[in-house]
Amino acid sequence: MVTSKIVGTCQFSVLTACLPERSVYLNEAAASVARARELVSPNELEWIIAVDGPGDLPDVTAQARVVRIERRSGISAARNAALAFARGDLIAPLDADDTLVADGLLEAQEALLNDHLGWIACNRVLLSTQGKTGHWHGRRTWQPGGLAESWSAPFAFHPNSIVVRRDLILRCGGWPALATNEDLFLAMLLSERAAGLSIEAVLTRYRVWDGQEVSSPSYPATKRIAFRFIEASLNSIRREFDRDPVTHPRPGGAYGKRATGTR
Repeated sequence: MVTSKIVGTCQFSVLTACLPERSVYLNEAAASVARARELVSPNELEWIIAVDGPGDLPDVTAQARVVRIERRSGISAARNAALAFARGDLIAPLDADDTLVADGLLEAQEALLNDHLGWIACNRVLLSTQGKTGHWHGRRTWQPGGLAESWSAPFAFHPNSIVVRRDLILRCGGWPALATNEDLFLAMLLSERAAGLSIEAVLTRYRVWDGQEVSSPSYPATKRIAFRFIEASLNSIRREFDRDPVTHPRPGGAYGKRATGTR
């Protein structure tokens, strides 16, 4: 792994895991990060790209810190590699095929002036049409443990469109090692340890394309296994906090039909 030394601190660390063979849209992600820096301040927003496996990226590395993982290890391992070098007080994931919206970052930062909140869930829109996704949500406060009790398919918000305190995500162990829905599991782990807030602000623009994992024929079966593990792990954690167990909903597809978990 080739990295650079950590020095200093900043407000935001935007983390992107990228497979070299799927980096075709990375230039658009880079342009969105550059726009965000103009609003936030260049010194207060760092972008860390974790390259998952051998291969070259488009020439965007001048504005990013690059962490290379020589052996392909999966999205969770790549994000965690980026997290290891993050200097920001606040962490925001950005997929390599999506784009960042600076206004969402700033609204999440303002909400996190409340010391009782550990994480903020934002909305996302479709990049092609700017239309709302199936996870669109309004403003809602989540008390510790409350997110698992409202587990539904589709989820209450898109779990990859979040801003979280760095110390909280580190206490949760970063992104869990699941084949899919690692972001959903992380959101619920964050919720077990800290209160959070859903806000209407848009943080990311989401691209739909044929090469995505959710388009794979194996995705539904992989998702069922992930939900089974998430339920078992969550309930083990919830016992420590003397909270009632939860049952996962029927997973459905990429967005699913709404079905609520039971307590």
